[in-house]
Amino acid sequence: DQTVLKSSAIAGDNVYGFNLNHGEIIYQKQPIEKIMTVLNIPFQSTDIVQGQPTIISPSLIFALFDYSVIKNQILPPVGELLIKVDKKNYFDNSGLIFIEKPLTGQYHLTINGLRKGSYQLLIGEITENSDRWTTYQGRISEINQKDNYTLYLGFEK
Repeated sequence: DQTVLKSSAIAGDNVYGFNLNHGEIIYQKQPIEKIMTVLNIPFQSTDIVQGQPTIISPSLIFALFDYSVIKNQILPPVGELLIKVDKKNYFDNSGLIFIEKPLTGQYHLTINGLRKGSYQLLIGEITENSDRWTTYQGRISEINQKDNYTLYLGFEK
């Protein structure tokens, strides 16, 4: 599909082709089964469920990053993300929420502190014509501290 250079795509001894585009390979059943087979990962065909394409535009991305710097350590997330919009709730404790076809309206975000530290909240608004990224910084001073943000996000239908 011209997403990956041919020389990169055919590197190595295991070269397989599918009449699919780059995105379809990661959710179609046949290429997933082939990848599992080549990697010698045991599976049953019934274990693989074909997915759906990811809708990138429009979408929202909420990413919570630890802003504390400790040399040579990977730290757990500083907090959990809870997002409420209309009557929908989104929750994540690993620091990333992706919303396909987001609603227009008030988004209520809560960061529930899991440990002390600084954080950066990155919000991406992806539309057909442009991407907009907004960054918020904060600090968790106490465990279970709740930092709240209310944002109006609008998307054309």
